[in-house]
Amino acid sequence: MTALAPSRGRARQRAAPAEAGRETLTGAAVLGAVAGLAGGTAFGAAITELGNLPAMALLLLAGSPVLGFVAHILVSAMVGAIFGVLVRWGRPGPGETVCIGVAFGALWWYLLPLTLMPVLLGVAPAWDLATAQQQLPGLLGHLLYGGVTGLALVVLRRPAGWPAGITPGRLLTGALAGGLGTWLVAAALAGHLEPAVAAATADRSPTLAPLVAGLVVGPLFGIGWVLLYPGRQVPAGVALVRGQAYGFLWWVGAELTVVSVLNGNGLAWSVEQARTRFPSLVGFVLAGTAVALLDGRLAALSRLLFSDDAPSRSTRGGLGALLRDAAAGTAGGLLFTLVTWQTGILAELARLVGGTMAAGLTVHLLVATVLGISYGQLFRRDAWELGTAMAWGVAYGLLWWLLGALTLLPMLLGGAPQWSAAAAAAAFPSLVGHITYGIGLGAAFNVLETRLGLGRARRLLNDPALARPAGAPSPDESAAGPLWAVLLVLLLIVSVVVAGPAGP
Repeated sequence: MTALAPSRGRARQRAAPAEAGRETLTGAAVLGAVAGLAGGTAFGAAITELGNLPAMALLLLAGSPVLGFVAHILVSAMVGAIFGVLVRWGRPGPGETVCIGVAFGALWWYLLPLTLMPVLLGVAPAWDLATAQQQLPGLLGHLLYGGVTGLALVVLRRPAGWPAGITPGRLLTGALAGGLGTWLVAAALAGHLEPAVAAATADRSPTLAPLVAGLVVGPLFGIGWVLLYPGRQVPAGVALVRGQAYGFLWWVGAELTVVSVLNGNGLAWSVEQARTRFPSLVGFVLAGTAVALLDGRLAALSRLLFSDDAPSRSTRGGLGALLRDAAAGTAGGLLFTLVTWQTGILAELARLVGGTMAAGLTVHLLVATVLGISYGQLFRRDAWELGTAMAWGVAYGLLWWLLGALTLLPMLLGGAPQWSAAAAAAAFPSLVGHITYGIGLGAAFNVLETRLGLGRARRLLNDPALARPAGAPSPDESAAGPLWAVLLVLLLIVSVVVAGPAGP
């Protein structure tokens, strides 16, 4: 009897994809169209409050606001149908579905108001910075459309494990992680922000008020995280990147939209308003990262205490893996040096250690090496492909720009965290350097790991997760695409917001 149990388990595993595949193209398009109606309604209501019709409605029926809104809803349903078909092919989880929706909305912002509309009106595509800044409300509206469409599609499709995985225990774990994570970020930085930034953030972003963060906003933040990611524990690296994307979505959906409207200020979707609220973007992203990591650790502790499942084998790989990670970090740091040398960042590091430029370079490479080791510990199981490894590297570089260049480095130099849009604009070369570092780190890590360490890891660890068929992404690795797309949108918005005054 016991010999038959694994066969039954495999049969159930084979049946699940087959059942998921029963959704026809027509059915997926219909569900996507219904979800698109929900997203289009939210987008239309928001953009109408700003006194504008959506771009395609203006183009089709500029003389009739009512008919224009109807046209917008129809276009939203058609775009949603396309989205539903795309999601059917990948069958992502709820969190990835929302991320794909947000990225899909950004893509349509680029295709419609910036490209198709100008061409149909007989002018060149509007691909310049000034137009992007003027069209920021439209971009945020498209992100709202994509996010609501993704959420609606999750409810309609009910991906595998959702909402069954949202148990009272998971909700409690998420609430605890949310309260603790947001409180830690708020408490650690309380009293350390610049006076102007602290005042702006306290007025508008509850994540930086420790008591409110820990007792009210934090638990809601954590419960929202569980609703999007109720499933099994993922490696810390994947959770870290998910947390960044999650914090960004909260900044757009809560800070710029819901909280601003509830405060009687309307939608804070202009470049000037987003620039004023830029400090809370850093706070949300760091809080999202903290909550994601804490939720994973609390869930693991809960399983350790209350479950009979044996813990999985470590895939850290020993001394050889640490040396490869250090070499990858050094390689990324050498690429970063090309930026630091031109922008004066090395001088700041030299001032930090009270030495010469050579001392600053030494500290820079040492930090790059240490971060490379941490990258390996976080992403070893999820950087099988070169592109995926580089994507994780970019996300890691972005996080360390926020946490390092804008937060820790100014504090180590005796100042306050530089979270204002003006400070971020001044540190923009450092962002380019961190992204360059991440690309180099991910590429070097992948090459060293696949050439020198991967086969040995398979033999030593005998871990089924390491023995997957070539070319078949793991569930965690397949999440890289949606997360990468959302972080690209985040980078786009950061670039547009900190680039300077909008318009002439």
